[in-house]
Amino acid sequence: MNYVMLFSILTGIFAICTAIAQSSKDSKSDKERINDKTEIINLQKGNNQSLQQTNILQKQIITSNLKLSEAQEFLILSSQRLTEAQNEIIKSNSKLIEANNRIEELNIRQLNYQSGENSFGYIILQSIVDIDGSESYMFGFIKEGEFPMYDVTITSWNLEDFQNPRPDARASISDFQKYNTSKLGDIALGGSRTFGNLFKIPDNQITKFNFSITAKNGQFSQVLRIYKKGKTMASGYRVNTVTDGKTKFKVLKEFVDKNFPLNSDGTMNWN
Repeated sequence: MNYVMLFSILTGIFAICTAIAQSSKDSKSDKERINDKTEIINLQKGNNQSLQQTNILQKQIITSNLKLSEAQEFLILSSQRLTEAQNEIIKSNSKLIEANNRIEELNIRQLNYQSGENSFGYIILQSIVDIDGSESYMFGFIKEGEFPMYDVTITSWNLEDFQNPRPDARASISDFQKYNTSKLGDIALGGSRTFGNLFKIPDNQITKFNFSITAKNGQFSQVLRIYKKGKTMASGYRVNTVTDGKTKFKVLKEFVDKNFPLNSDGTMNWN
């Protein structure tokens, strides 16, 4: 009977211990759960902080990108303005070059006005009607070119007098040149000048005149051929530069009337 009671007591004690152990185990699980929940909460807080930091970084990146875009736009605008400024400088330089070229042209033109440059002149006949109705002639010098001529002097020869002197002709070449030299001086733009003595043109023959023309800008020569038959008059002339023996002379102006007698081959005899 006592053993039974003792077993019962021991069984009760074991049950109580098992219950206490179970209760302790259950109590420990609750703590673990609490700890797990705390850890989860902490992780969530950490995630939230990470998300916040990520958002902050994203905002900073967006702000930086915006600033970078603004900087790029500023650089592009600055580059455009620099290009415009360079183009303006190029235009200004071009205008400056044009102005300098224009000044140089004006300076050259001024020098040409002072020298006469490439202007020249030629000689024609000018008719003068006498009181009795007969015609006499003088020489007329006509300037050609865009610049004045200075210190113009013309020496003329009637080849008939020069080659076949008459008794009243000049005794020497120097006398002949002195007598037939005319100083015309300066000839303005579009200017002309008459010179020499009055003379007659013989009928039915070719009268030959040669001229030496000197001026500040050079020396020229001209031949003038005149043919008169009754009231019909025809002429031809040729003006050329004077060669120095090294360069070939250049014909500056040539003219022949249609009714002037020509050679059999249709050419003009300038001799």
